[in-house]
Amino acid sequence: MKAPKLISKRKLIPVVTAALLFSACAEAPKEVKEEKETLDNFSQPEIPNSDSQSAENNESAENNGLEYASLDDIRKDADELMKNNDSNVKFSTVRVGSGKTMPTYKIDPYNQNYDQLDDIIDHFYHTDFSLDSPRCEHYTKGMDLIESPDQPYTNTTDCILFYPEDMDSSKSLVYHETGYSFYSSTEADDPYRYIEDLPTEKRYKIFLGDQLDDSTYKMSDGSEWSVKDAAEYAQDFCDTYFKPLEKELFDYRLTDFRVKKLGDDFGYSLYFQRVDKDGNLFDDHRAYPIEQPGFDPRLLEWIWGYLENSNPYLYDSEINITFKGKESMSAYYKGLAPYHGDEPIDSGEKLLTLSSAIDVISSQMAGGTTYTFETAELEYYYVALDCPHFTDPVGDNKRSWGDLDMLNSADIQLRPYWAFTKSKTFTDVQDSSVDTINTPNSLYLVDALTGKLSIY
Repeated sequence: MKAPKLISKRKLIPVVTAALLFSACAEAPKEVKEEKETLDNFSQPEIPNSDSQSAENNESAENNGLEYASLDDIRKDADELMKNNDSNVKFSTVRVGSGKTMPTYKIDPYNQNYDQLDDIIDHFYHTDFSLDSPRCEHYTKGMDLIESPDQPYTNTTDCILFYPEDMDSSKSLVYHETGYSFYSSTEADDPYRYIEDLPTEKRYKIFLGDQLDDSTYKMSDGSEWSVKDAAEYAQDFCDTYFKPLEKELFDYRLTDFRVKKLGDDFGYSLYFQRVDKDGNLFDDHRAYPIEQPGFDPRLLEWIWGYLENSNPYLYDSEINITFKGKESMSAYYKGLAPYHGDEPIDSGEKLLTLSSAIDVISSQMAGGTTYTFETAELEYYYVALDCPHFTDPVGDNKRSWGDLDMLNSADIQLRPYWAFTKSKTFTDVQDSSVDTINTPNSLYLVDALTGKLSIY
């Protein structure tokens, strides 16, 4: 049996964005042109090597005029800015968790907990889980999965693929030792396989304060199902199945509910955010603005240059659950679980204030342009800061998808950032005729330890 690609269904590789998208024939609005010129002239400041980024970051940054404070004071500063913000960096809402500290940690990317899969396998397939089951394929780290001579793929993480009774791989459950997991109940040629990418009938932006109402929709199986009941069902699934798979480290909060058009009927797409036991928020973006759904080896040259400019490589943290029938899950997608060690790199007792994060953007983006964001959020990001294996010269060796993993060689951290997100950062419908799935230059990250700005 030919091995399928054990990779994310849509999140693979960063792409060159601004230069390509601004080459369209249409005349760009004046404010867009001004912002593009500013971005073109933007250069990253020099920062210390990640090995030296510790509690000393605060002292060195403060010497450069940046302000650091406790999370309690950061929340007070954010509340004040929501009332009175005369800067050129505007936003509709601020989100900061309820934690007292927000430490930075080295990531421990591997947790081979296949023995925890019994319940979720039984839920979907009504059978026992075993690595020895004829319905289970086990791919070990280092295994060569070659699909073509010019595009080799070496498996970089231990992972399993569990098949349904009919052995249709498109309806399988994939689980990596990194915590990445994907499940679908629909065939590969089903037009409603990726419900999250279909047109939206109605959207509830829970992260902006929207409340679910009493609306009920006719699902594609003919059933009537209310949005509230669907949200409760999905929440129970996360608490029952994801929580034990992620060591009981997180709670899961609904942040976004989208009613999707499935012809004359409807489906639901729900997004959840991890929150740790201290109340700190984790990145929950559905995909990053620098990514594309396909793979083109020519783009690797750009990625190397991007990483060499000290921009963090962002690991996917999305949790998405979709339905096309009542209490019948169409698919779920769960990004890498951000496990970390016990000893922090930085205590997180004091972090960059929102006021200083605004100053960083305003001072480094010359020209006086006003930047309008939907949200400003203090969140944990799962990042690679130093990627020597990935930035080494290629020579005559062909790179594979496995090189994108970088978990074995890069400096992987769980790190707090101020994330400024524009309202149209994440497109609602996937258009297969274009490469990018998100709007470029619309996610601004300010490192809450160093004050370094990165734009995606």
